[in-house]
Amino acid sequence: MTTHIWLGPLGAVIVLVTMFDFLTTTLSTAHGGPITLAVCGVFKFLSICTHRWVFRHPVILNLLGPCTIMALIFLWFTSLWLGWVLVFYTTGDALDPATDNIISHIYYVGTTITILGLGDFLPATQTYRILTVVAAITGFIMFGLTSTWILNVSQAVSNARMIANQISIVGFNPVQILLNAWDGESFGSLADFYSSISSDLAERAQQEIILPVLINFHPAQREASDVVQI
Repeated sequence: MTTHIWLGPLGAVIVLVTMFDFLTTTLSTAHGGPITLAVCGVFKFLSICTHRWVFRHPVILNLLGPCTIMALIFLWFTSLWLGWVLVFYTTGDALDPATDNIISHIYYVGTTITILGLGDFLPATQTYRILTVVAAITGFIMFGLTSTWILNVSQAVSNARMIANQISIVGFNPVQILLNAWDGESFGSLADFYSSISSDLAERAQQEIILPVLINFHPAQREASDVVQI
């Protein structure tokens, strides 16, 4: 069997970097992971360029958020899959029955990180049995936290639209807001409105730090965009 010693460390690095970025993005209360921030920035830049110079239509910006999420999920899972494939492909005796076929290793790792465990191949040594368990754990963590992260993003987007709708009800521009708030003597209702919405705005600001992907969500309707309304 062929030995590829250098693939093991490379695969381990890919797994560690992927899990670091994933866990930082999904669990950190300070910021997203470095890869996540880079992906969000690239999608933002490409969408703006496309919207300005190629196809000027609101649908481009409207699809930016969902496309960014799908790209991040695809990147996380494929990187984790690739990293573990390289780890198991380091030596030819990782699987039972033994094989040098890279497709077999891709298949085995795929069934392991997705917790399918079909049993077509088994880890051949104690070391690879332990690595199989670790790979399954990383896959389980990624699947579980990804679902929670998507729910958090969806909730944050809904909250942002709720804030935008609250502001649009008061007025679509500063002049209209002042006119609607004037009761003939003072702007007392405006002060009450600012007081009631201030906590929502603070929560929204914190969510954008925790969930950097939110910067790529742009509703097509003006009244649903918190950025425009604020």
